[in-house]
Amino acid sequence: MPKITVRRICIGSAALVLALCSLLSLCFPIVRLSLQDVLNGSELGDYLGMYGFTSASENGFALLGGNSRVIRFFEDLGAGFVASSGINYRMTDFSGLEVFSQVFDIVILILSVLLIVITVCWFFCIRRESVLTTAALVAAWIGVIYLVQGLVFSLLLEAEWDKMLDMAGSGAIFFGNMFSTLAYVPFILIVLFEIAFWVLYYSVKTPEAAAEPEKQEGDSSAKDVFALLRECKKLLDEGILTEEEFAEQKARILSGNK
Repeated sequence: MPKITVRRICIGSAALVLALCSLLSLCFPIVRLSLQDVLNGSELGDYLGMYGFTSASENGFALLGGNSRVIRFFEDLGAGFVASSGINYRMTDFSGLEVFSQVFDIVILILSVLLIVITVCWFFCIRRESVLTTAALVAAWIGVIYLVQGLVFSLLLEAEWDKMLDMAGSGAIFFGNMFSTLAYVPFILIVLFEIAFWVLYYSVKTPEAAAEPEKQEGDSSAKDVFALLRECKKLLDEGILTEEEFAEQKARILSGNK
């Protein structure tokens, strides 16, 4: 079992928080659909409000099954809008977007669970710090993937809605900007903890590194002793010092080093 040190606790805890943030990112809405502002108090808005059809949101866990409630809601709303507006419009099939989100969310879930298991095991049975640095980099990519997924999801649905509004013309009672995402929140959290991890990684020293100055000082002291002994031996060889004086000087140098 590796020795538990301050450095091990610091960087291991930071890596564990990163892994947890990666998993919890799936709790934040990838896409939000809100009709509170876009209906502008119309009769249709009151009608939809009566039935609770004013908003919908979906996070990564909800999309693991591959069936998006927001997309179903949007398709029903779009069909009603097309019928009431009298326009000839065929909505885009978003099944590919659902599969795209499902695959990415499953990958994020698996990687996040693996990161948590690896960082917990690192505390007790893994010595190599490269395992933690790899885990930190994977967590950063998870934040990026989730952010991209949220942007793609919300922007594609918003673009579809804008097409319908353009075809309906100025007589439409709806407004744009109906879709948004909160996928940027876990991305920001992961970036902050990523910075904290690398700061701890490079600032908290290992016990070996902390002991290095003492070792260097000891090496320097030993070199000085050997230099003095060589000088005394040279004086002995030249006849300047007697055997008794050399022995006395040698004993004094060695005792002083101790």
